[in-house]
Amino acid sequence: MKSMLPIVSLLFTFSAFAEEAPLKNFKVSGWGFVRHETKKDADYDSKLKDKTEATQTRINVSVKGDLAENYGHVFLAPQFSKISGQDEFASTGTSNTRSSTSGSLYDSRLDMHEAYFAIKPTKDERFYVFAGRQELAYGDHLVLGSVPWHRIGRSFDGARARYQFADNLTLDAFTMKLQENNSATNDLRGQDADFHGAYLMGSFGPYVKSADMYLLRKDNQKAGSFRDTSAYGLRFKSKIGESAFDYRIEGTLEQVRLAGESSIKESEYQYDVELGWTLPYYNTRVAMEYFDSSRDYDQLFPTAHKWVGFADQFSRRNLKGYVAHLSTSPIEKVTFFADYHIFQRHDSKRGAYNFAGNTLGNQGSSKDVAQELDLIVSYDFTKTLQLSYGYSWVMPGKYLKDQNASKTTDTNWSYLQLLARF
Repeated sequence: MKSMLPIVSLLFTFSAFAEEAPLKNFKVSGWGFVRHETKKDADYDSKLKDKTEATQTRINVSVKGDLAENYGHVFLAPQFSKISGQDEFASTGTSNTRSSTSGSLYDSRLDMHEAYFAIKPTKDERFYVFAGRQELAYGDHLVLGSVPWHRIGRSFDGARARYQFADNLTLDAFTMKLQENNSATNDLRGQDADFHGAYLMGSFGPYVKSADMYLLRKDNQKAGSFRDTSAYGLRFKSKIGESAFDYRIEGTLEQVRLAGESSIKESEYQYDVELGWTLPYYNTRVAMEYFDSSRDYDQLFPTAHKWVGFADQFSRRNLKGYVAHLSTSPIEKVTFFADYHIFQRHDSKRGAYNFAGNTLGNQGSSKDVAQELDLIVSYDFTKTLQLSYGYSWVMPGKYLKDQNASKTTDTNWSYLQLLARF
C-alpha cells in the first residue's frame, strides 16, 4: 500500500502553522463518481476480439481554511481513486507485496490531488500567489485542462501568480515542475523537465464575452516524441449579442524540438472553430465544428476526451476533422447529447496517433482515419446527483484498414455513471 507519510506530514505542518496563525472559516465540499466502462475491439482487429471492462471510483474532497488577518487560505483536496477489485501493492509489515484490496484485510490508498497555499502578499484582493500542488484548467481545456473525466485527473507541482487588473481582465503566470532530476544526486548538470506559462483572460462586451491569450513553454522532456515546445495561442468564445448564435475560435502556433533532433520546427499549429445555434424550444443547441492540427503539433495537456471523441481513440496530432453537435432536453431533468466526428490525417505522409500519442501506422495514402458517433443521455435526480449513460461507435476508415487487412472491426465503448456533488 502506498505510504501515507507525505499526507500526514503535510497535515502536521498545517497544524504547526495554525498555532501562530490560526485557520478559520473552514469550508468542505466535494464531488465524485462511480462509473462502469466497457470497450470492445479498441485495436480494430477482428482476429483478436479484445474487450476491456472495469468499474472506477473517484471521490474528491475539498477542504479550505482562511488564514488569519485575511492573508489568503490553505486548500487541500484528498482524493480516493480505485478500479474495483484491482490488486495493489500493500505492506505486510516486512515487505510490499501485490495484494487484493477488496474482500481482504488491505485498504486502497488515499492520495493528495491538490495541496496549496493561496497567499495575498500585499493584502491586495487583486493579487494572489498559489504555491503547491494544483490543477491548471483554462478556456475550454483544449490546450490546458484538468481532465475531470479521468479516474485521477491532472494536477501540477509548482507556483502560480494571479493579478486581476479589472473585473474583466485577469493574468495568470505559473511555473510548474514536471520532473525533478537532481533531488537524489550531486550531479548539477542534469536538467529538470519544466512547464511555464502566462495566460491572460478577459471579457470585452456582448460579442466577445471570453477572450484569452497565452504563452506556454514545456522543456527538457525525457520521454515521448517532444523534447521542447513553445506555444502561443488565442481563444475567443461568446454568444453573438442577443441573438441565438454563438461561436468559439481557438488557434495555437508552436515551435517544437522532436526527440532525436537538434533543430526546431517553427511552423506547427492547430486551430478549432465552432458555430452554434440555440433553438427556441427544448433548450436545443446544434453546432458545427472544424479543426486542424499539423503533423508535429504537440497537444500539451488537454482534456482530450472532450474534443477528439469520447472513446479516446485519437490524439490531436496530424489530425483534422469535422464535428456535428446536438444537445437537447425534451423531458424535464433529461438531457441528450450527440456528436458525430469525421477524422482525417492532416498530412497523408505521416501517420495518425492514438490517445497515448503512439503512431497508428504509415501504410497507404488515404487521409480517412475514422468516423465516430457519440451518444449520451443523462438524468438529474437533483442538482447534485446525476445518472448518465454513454455510447461511442468508432468506424475505421481506409487509413486504419490499410495498416492491416484484419483492422476492419468497429470499436464500441459504453459507460454507466453515477455522479454526485456535495
